[in-house]
Amino acid sequence: MLSHLNYIKDNEAINVLITGESGVGKELIARYIHGLSKKGRPFIVVNCAAIPNTLIESVLFGHKKGSFTGAHEDRSGKFELAHGGDVFLDEVSTLSEEMQTRFLRVLQEGEIERIGSHTTRKVQFRVIAATNEDLDDLVTAKKFRLDLYHRLRGFSMVIPPLRERIKDIDLLIDHYIKNTDIKLTEEVRKVFRGYSWPGNVRELKNFMKTIIALKKKGKVLLSDLPVQFTSHKEAALSFEKFYDELFEKAKEQGLKVVLDDIEKAILEQALRTTKNQLDCAQLIKTSPPTVSRRIKEFGLRKILHN
Repeated sequence: MLSHLNYIKDNEAINVLITGESGVGKELIARYIHGLSKKGRPFIVVNCAAIPNTLIESVLFGHKKGSFTGAHEDRSGKFELAHGGDVFLDEVSTLSEEMQTRFLRVLQEGEIERIGSHTTRKVQFRVIAATNEDLDDLVTAKKFRLDLYHRLRGFSMVIPPLRERIKDIDLLIDHYIKNTDIKLTEEVRKVFRGYSWPGNVRELKNFMKTIIALKKKGKVLLSDLPVQFTSHKEAALSFEKFYDELFEKAKEQGLKVVLDDIEKAILEQALRTTKNQLDCAQLIKTSPPTVSRRIKEFGLRKILHN
C-alpha cells in the first residue's frame, strides 16, 4: 500500500479510482491522497448519489444568473472550484449517461461551460472517484461508459471491508477515544473484533461517538453494549473460552492430544451425518483408508451400527 501511495504522490496528475463497500473510508483515503502532494490546494467533495439529476449539471458546471428559474446569481461549479486541486466524486457510478458524456468531455478538453454561458473556462484538476459498485459489471451492462472508466482508473484502489481488517479495529478505536476519558476493556475489544460491522468504518465511528457521549468517562464494559452486539458478544466470549480451554489442555497434555480431540469430534459428527465410511470420507475431503484407520483408533465403529 505504501509503495502505491508513493506512486500517486509522484504522479499527482493521475486520476484515482477507489472502490469498496459503503462506509469503508473511501473519502478518508481520498483526503489522505490529496494531502500527499496537494495540501493547501482545493479539495472539493461531491456526493453524486445525493444530488438530484435536475441539479447535478448546475452543481458540477455552475450557472449564469437567470439561466433557469432560481438562478439569482452567477455561481461557480464544483469543477471550477477544484481548479489546481482535486475533486472527490463519491458514488460516481450514479451519474446519468448524459452527465457521464459531459464529464468525459471535461476530462478530455480541460474546460467547462457554465449553464447559460457561451464562454468556456479552462480547468485543471485531478479526479479521485469512488464507488461501492463494480464498474466492470456496469460497463458490461452498458450503464457506465467504458472510455470514462478508463479515464478514471489511472490508478485503482480496492478498500477491503472492516471485517477483513481486524487489526484496524483497535487502531480506529484508539484514534476515536484519543483525548477522551474513555477506555474499552479487552472483553469489549474482543467483541468488536468479532462483530461483522456491516456499516464498516462509518458504523464504528458513529458508535464510538455515541459511547463517548453517553459514558463520558471510565471503562466501557460488556454491559454497556447495545442489543445489536448481544449475539456477537456471546459468540465471541464462547469462542475465546473454547480456545482458552484448548490452549490450557495443550500445555498440560500436549498439542497432539488436542488435535486428536478435534479430529475425533469432526469425524464423529461426519459419521453420524453419513452413516457410511465412504460418504464420510467424501464429506470431510479425506481418503477412505484414513477414515477407516481413525475410526478404529478412536473407537467410533459403533456409530455406524446405530
